[in-house]
Amino acid sequence: MKRAIVAIPLHRQSKNVAVIVQAVFDSVEDLLDTSRRPAVDALRPKSCPLCGRLAHVPGQPLGIVGHGTYERQVLGLVGLTAAALAVVQRYLCRGCARTISVLADQLHPGRWYAGEVILAALRLHLVEGRSEAEIRALFGVSVGSETWRTLRRWRRQLLVTLWYWLATRLGVKDPAETREEGQRRVAQLLAEAAAAAANDDRASARVLATATVHFQGVSWPLGRDPPENLARKLLRD
Repeated sequence: MKRAIVAIPLHRQSKNVAVIVQAVFDSVEDLLDTSRRPAVDALRPKSCPLCGRLAHVPGQPLGIVGHGTYERQVLGLVGLTAAALAVVQRYLCRGCARTISVLADQLHPGRWYAGEVILAALRLHLVEGRSEAEIRALFGVSVGSETWRTLRRWRRQLLVTLWYWLATRLGVKDPAETREEGQRRVAQLLAEAAAAAANDDRASARVLATATVHFQGVSWPLGRDPPENLARKLLRD
Protein backbone atom coordinates (compact mmCIF):
# COMPACT_ATOMS: atom_id res chain seq x y z
CA MET A 1 0.00 0.00 0.00
CA LYS A 2 1.32 3.43 -0.91
CA ARG A 3 1.73 5.68 2.13
CA ALA A 4 0.48 9.23 2.16
CA ILE A 5 2.97 12.06 1.92
CA VAL A 6 1.67 15.30 3.36
CA ALA A 7 3.66 18.56 3.31
CA ILE A 8 3.39 20.15 6.77
CA PRO A 9 4.97 23.58 7.41
CA LEU A 10 7.09 23.52 10.57
CA HIS A 11 5.10 26.26 12.28
CA ARG A 12 1.85 24.35 11.72
CA GLN A 13 2.94 20.98 13.07
CA SER A 14 0.90 19.81 16.05
CA LYS A 15 2.29 20.43 19.51
CA ASN A 16 1.21 16.88 20.30
CA VAL A 17 3.98 15.41 18.13
CA ALA A 18 7.14 14.02 19.71
CA VAL A 19 10.24 14.31 17.50
CA ILE A 20 13.02 11.76 17.83
CA VAL A 21 16.29 12.87 16.25
CA GLN A 22 18.32 9.88 15.15
CA ALA A 23 21.26 8.89 12.95
CA VAL A 24 19.30 7.70 9.92
CA PHE A 25 21.33 8.56 6.81
CA ASP A 26 25.07 8.62 6.16
CA SER A 27 24.93 11.67 3.91
CA VAL A 28 22.74 14.55 2.81
CA GLU A 29 22.47 12.86 -0.60
CA ASP A 30 20.94 9.81 1.07
CA LEU A 31 18.63 12.04 3.11
CA LEU A 32 17.17 13.64 -0.03
CA ASP A 33 16.95 10.44 -2.10
CA THR A 34 13.54 8.92 -1.38
CA SER A 35 14.65 5.60 -2.88
CA ARG A 36 17.13 5.20 -0.02
CA ARG A 37 14.63 5.85 2.76
CA PRO A 38 14.66 3.00 5.31
CA ALA A 39 11.60 0.78 5.67
CA VAL A 40 8.97 1.72 8.24
CA ASP A 41 10.02 -1.09 10.58
CA ALA A 42 13.68 -0.07 10.43
CA LEU A 43 12.93 3.39 11.86
CA ARG A 44 10.17 2.34 14.26
CA PRO A 45 11.00 3.49 17.83
CA LYS A 46 11.45 0.63 20.31
CA SER A 47 9.11 2.40 22.69
CA CYS A 48 7.08 5.59 22.91
CA PRO A 49 9.27 8.38 24.35
CA LEU A 50 6.19 9.87 26.07
CA CYS A 51 4.25 6.99 27.65
CA GLY A 52 6.77 4.16 27.38
CA ARG A 53 4.51 1.84 25.35
CA LEU A 54 6.65 -0.87 23.71
CA ALA A 55 6.50 -1.22 19.95
CA HIS A 56 6.90 -5.01 20.04
CA VAL A 57 5.41 -7.31 22.68
CA PRO A 58 5.33 -11.03 21.82
CA GLY A 59 1.84 -12.19 20.96
CA GLN A 60 0.38 -8.68 20.84
CA PRO A 61 -0.35 -6.21 18.02
CA LEU A 62 2.23 -3.52 17.32
CA GLY A 63 2.19 -0.83 20.00
CA ILE A 64 3.64 1.81 17.64
CA VAL A 65 2.40 1.79 14.05
CA GLY A 66 3.39 3.62 10.89
CA HIS A 67 1.40 6.83 10.46
CA GLY A 68 2.38 8.10 7.05
CA THR A 69 5.11 10.58 6.15
CA TYR A 70 5.48 14.27 5.48
CA GLU A 71 7.91 16.36 3.48
CA ARG A 72 10.17 18.79 5.29
CA GLN A 73 11.85 21.65 3.48
CA VAL A 74 15.63 21.94 3.82
CA LEU A 75 17.47 25.18 3.01
CA GLY A 76 21.07 26.30 2.57
CA LEU A 77 22.84 23.02 1.87
CA VAL A 78 26.06 23.61 -0.05
CA GLY A 79 25.72 22.49 -3.65
CA LEU A 80 21.96 23.01 -3.79
CA THR A 81 20.65 26.10 -5.55
CA ALA A 82 17.10 25.78 -4.22
CA ALA A 83 15.19 24.36 -1.31
CA ALA A 84 15.19 20.57 -1.06
CA LEU A 85 12.59 18.26 0.44
CA ALA A 86 13.32 15.50 2.93
CA VAL A 87 10.73 12.84 3.74
CA VAL A 88 10.13 12.30 7.47
CA GLN A 89 8.59 9.07 8.75
CA ARG A 90 5.80 9.38 11.28
CA TYR A 91 4.33 6.86 13.77
CA LEU A 92 1.32 6.61 16.05
CA CYS A 93 1.55 5.30 19.61
CA ARG A 94 -1.43 3.11 20.44
CA GLY A 95 -0.84 3.71 24.12
CA CYS A 96 -1.17 7.50 24.36
CA ALA A 97 -2.47 8.25 20.83
CA ARG A 98 0.34 10.75 20.22
CA THR A 99 2.33 10.87 17.01
CA ILE A 100 6.09 10.43 16.78
CA SER A 101 8.29 11.75 13.95
CA VAL A 102 11.76 10.31 13.35
CA LEU A 103 13.97 13.16 12.13
CA ALA A 104 17.38 12.58 10.54
CA ASP A 105 20.18 14.17 12.54
CA GLN A 106 21.39 16.14 9.51
CA LEU A 107 18.39 18.39 10.14
CA HIS A 108 17.56 20.64 13.08
CA PRO A 109 14.31 20.32 15.06
CA GLY A 110 11.88 23.09 14.15
CA ARG A 111 14.15 24.80 11.58
CA TRP A 112 14.12 25.03 7.80
CA TYR A 113 17.93 25.22 7.70
CA ALA A 114 19.95 22.10 8.39
CA GLY A 115 21.92 22.04 11.64
CA GLU A 116 25.22 22.01 9.79
CA VAL A 117 24.28 25.19 7.90
CA ILE A 118 23.36 27.07 11.08
CA LEU A 119 26.49 25.96 12.92
CA ALA A 120 28.79 26.70 9.99
CA ALA A 121 27.25 30.14 9.40
CA LEU A 122 27.63 31.11 13.05
CA ARG A 123 31.19 29.79 13.24
CA LEU A 124 32.24 31.66 10.09
CA HIS A 125 30.63 34.89 11.24
CA LEU A 126 31.41 34.91 14.96
CA VAL A 127 34.69 33.01 15.14
CA GLU A 128 36.33 33.67 11.75
CA GLY A 129 34.87 37.16 11.31
CA ARG A 130 33.42 36.56 7.83
CA SER A 131 30.88 39.12 6.64
CA GLU A 132 27.15 38.46 6.43
CA ALA A 133 27.31 38.94 2.65
CA GLU A 134 30.05 36.30 2.28
CA ILE A 135 28.15 33.75 4.34
CA ARG A 136 24.91 34.47 2.55
CA ALA A 137 26.60 33.85 -0.81
CA LEU A 138 28.21 30.63 0.43
CA PHE A 139 24.84 29.12 1.30
CA GLY A 140 22.98 30.52 -1.69
CA VAL A 141 20.75 32.86 0.30
CA SER A 142 19.33 35.68 -1.81
CA VAL A 143 18.32 38.87 0.01
CA GLY A 144 18.19 42.46 -1.17
CA SER A 145 20.78 43.96 1.17
CA GLU A 146 24.25 43.39 2.58
CA THR A 147 22.81 42.16 5.87
CA TRP A 148 21.24 38.80 6.65
CA ARG A 149 18.89 39.22 9.59
CA THR A 150 18.52 35.47 10.04
CA LEU A 151 22.20 35.25 10.98
CA ARG A 152 21.76 37.83 13.71
CA ARG A 153 18.64 36.06 14.97
CA TRP A 154 20.53 32.77 15.14
CA ARG A 155 23.22 34.44 17.23
CA ARG A 156 20.64 35.63 19.76
CA GLN A 157 18.95 32.23 19.84
CA LEU A 158 22.11 30.20 20.36
CA LEU A 159 21.43 27.67 23.14
CA VAL A 160 18.08 29.35 23.88
CA THR A 161 16.01 27.98 21.01
CA LEU A 162 18.91 26.70 18.88
CA TRP A 163 20.44 23.59 20.53
CA TYR A 164 18.27 24.47 23.51
CA TRP A 165 18.56 20.91 24.82
CA LEU A 166 22.17 21.68 25.79
CA ALA A 167 21.43 24.99 27.53
CA THR A 168 21.09 23.69 31.09
CA ARG A 169 24.28 21.64 30.94
CA LEU A 170 26.19 24.61 29.51
CA GLY A 171 24.71 27.09 31.99
CA VAL A 172 22.83 29.24 29.47
CA LYS A 173 19.51 30.96 30.23
CA ASP A 174 19.26 34.16 28.20
CA PRO A 175 19.70 35.20 24.54
CA ALA A 176 23.20 36.01 23.27
CA GLU A 177 22.83 39.79 22.97
CA THR A 178 26.42 40.50 21.96
CA ARG A 179 28.77 39.14 19.34
CA GLU A 180 31.19 38.13 22.10
CA GLU A 181 28.55 36.06 23.88
CA GLY A 182 27.58 34.42 20.60
CA GLN A 183 31.22 33.61 19.93
CA ARG A 184 31.54 32.01 23.37
CA ARG A 185 28.49 29.84 22.76
CA VAL A 186 29.72 28.66 19.37
CA ALA A 187 32.98 27.67 21.07
CA GLN A 188 30.98 25.73 23.69
CA LEU A 189 29.06 23.88 21.00
CA LEU A 190 32.19 22.98 19.07
CA ALA A 191 33.86 21.79 22.28
CA GLU A 192 30.85 19.55 23.01
CA ALA A 193 31.26 17.82 19.67
CA ALA A 194 35.03 18.03 19.13
CA ALA A 195 35.99 14.59 20.42
CA ALA A 196 33.69 12.78 17.99
CA ALA A 197 33.46 15.23 15.10
CA ALA A 198 37.04 16.48 14.62
CA ASN A 199 35.93 20.12 14.20
CA ASP A 200 33.84 19.40 11.11
CA ASP A 201 30.63 21.45 10.96
CA ARG A 202 28.53 18.70 9.43
CA ALA A 203 29.73 16.04 11.85
CA SER A 204 29.53 18.41 14.83
CA ALA A 205 25.90 19.32 14.11
CA ARG A 206 24.98 15.64 13.93
CA VAL A 207 26.78 14.77 17.17
CA LEU A 208 25.02 17.62 18.96
CA ALA A 209 21.55 16.56 17.79
CA THR A 210 21.43 12.79 17.60
CA ALA A 211 19.58 10.53 20.06
CA THR A 212 17.41 13.30 21.48
CA VAL A 213 13.63 13.60 21.98
CA HIS A 214 11.77 16.91 21.56
CA PHE A 215 8.23 17.61 22.72
CA GLN A 216 6.53 20.95 23.40
CA GLY A 217 9.79 22.82 23.94
CA VAL A 218 11.25 20.18 26.24
CA SER A 219 14.03 17.76 25.27
CA TRP A 220 15.85 14.81 26.79
CA PRO A 221 18.17 11.95 25.73
CA LEU A 222 16.51 9.14 23.80
CA GLY A 223 16.02 6.07 25.98
CA ARG A 224 15.47 8.03 29.19
CA ASP A 225 12.20 9.04 30.80
CA PRO A 226 10.86 12.54 30.10
CA PRO A 227 11.84 15.22 32.64
CA GLU A 228 9.77 14.99 35.83
CA ASN A 229 7.76 18.17 35.23
CA LEU A 230 6.78 17.00 31.73
CA ALA A 231 6.02 13.48 32.96
CA ARG A 232 3.53 14.92 35.48
CA LYS A 233 1.88 16.98 32.76
CA LEU A 234 1.59 13.96 30.48
CA LEU A 235 -0.11 12.00 33.24
CA ARG A 236 -2.64 14.81 33.77
CA ASP A 237 -3.36 15.01 30.04
